Amino acid sequence: LTSSITTQTFPHPFTHTTISFGIRNIPSRSSALCNIRSHSSSPLSCPTSLTCPHPSRLGILEVSYTPLYLSSITSSDLSISTPLKILTSYFVHYVVPIIGYAINGLDKYDEYRHLVDSLEAFPADFEREVEGLKCKDGGWKLEEVEERNFGTIKVYTFTAV
Repeated sequence: LTSSITTQTFPHPFTHTTISFGIRNIPSRSSALCNIRSHSSSPLSCPTSLTCPHPSRLGILEVSYTPLYLSSITSSDLSISTPLKILTSYFVHYVVPIIGYAINGLDKYDEYRHLVDSLEAFPADFEREVEGLKCKDGGWKLEEVEERNFGTIKVYTFTAV
């Protein structure tokens, strides 16, 4: 899948594309997002045989993971979502790898550890990364970032430009 998302071609432009809980695991996010953009419709790039009155939209659903531990809380961190963020940090860091080990054995521990590492490596300013892409067919403009589940999930919405 990783190689196909960066090189796959399609016969007609996309009007909508979604990625759920996977963009952080694509080794070359910029190549994948530029490939999606090259197959996305915009009023200027749409073939005459198709009607594309609006530019394509890209929706990305991803875990919003900012480690927050009891020892590092400051007054600016205090909100209604603080307890959930603390529980999420501990759960992702400690419980998920243990559950993975218990269910699948020690040989799968690294896969569950990868989940933690990929969450920590995902850029906090992901939307700026996407908007800053220089694709040959255009780019993406951020429309909205919506936080869900007390800020532990983000829905990014972009429009093709």
